[in-house]
Amino acid sequence: MSRTARWRLGLGVSAVLLASAALPAPAHAEDATDYSITVDPSAQGAGTGNWSVQAGQEGFLVPFGVKDTGNYYWWNIGGWNNTQAAVEQAVDGGKSTLIAKPGSVETGRAYDVDIKVRGRQVTLYLDGQQWGGFTDDKPAEPFRQVVTRDAKTGELIVKVVNDQSSAARTAVDLGGAKVASRAKATTLAAAPDAVNSETCTAVAPRTSTVTAVADKFTYTFPANSITFLRIRQK
Repeated sequence: MSRTARWRLGLGVSAVLLASAALPAPAHAEDATDYSITVDPSAQGAGTGNWSVQAGQEGFLVPFGVKDTGNYYWWNIGGWNNTQAAVEQAVDGGKSTLIAKPGSVETGRAYDVDIKVRGRQVTLYLDGQQWGGFTDDKPAEPFRQVVTRDAKTGELIVKVVNDQSSAARTAVDLGGAKVASRAKATTLAAAPDAVNSETCTAVAPRTSTVTAVADKFTYTFPANSITFLRIRQK
């Protein structure tokens, strides 16, 4: 059965499109296998669906296949400081990127967004042109993560394993801890069959500095990786 949900919105750069917890049935029902979600930008601020538009440095989000607040998909258009668009899947609160392309949205311009779901096949259209698509035949796996405290230094250590074949952007919640805004990341990332030898070091740790750290922040964990974040407490 084909179902259609429509929203009529005026969209522009630095506008974030947010869905309320109660989405219309096509985006929310677990048993819906064939439906379309269309965002019609021809009318400013009118329509059904409890949406809000707020200022920011991003484009807009269009959710679909929503099961609950921790399990859903969304098409992020003009994300990452208005530099790219991507489809992300959230599983138990952890996000992974299924498809991504560079691109941005323009101030004052209206965009026609259409998402067609046919069984496990998803096709996305932007301004009438096919932007991309994917077959959801392998659900993303939850992340394995743990937060510990170094008794000697007092630092919090976030350990995360991402054993998926794609990078995953996920939320890190330190439970209200007061922490420095910069942290040290040590990452081991390589192909699943990579092996070190006397002549080749296929798997080696890489260190980097993470900025914008807070008691709650987001971080992108590379595919097939183990990451250690050392975060200094204030």
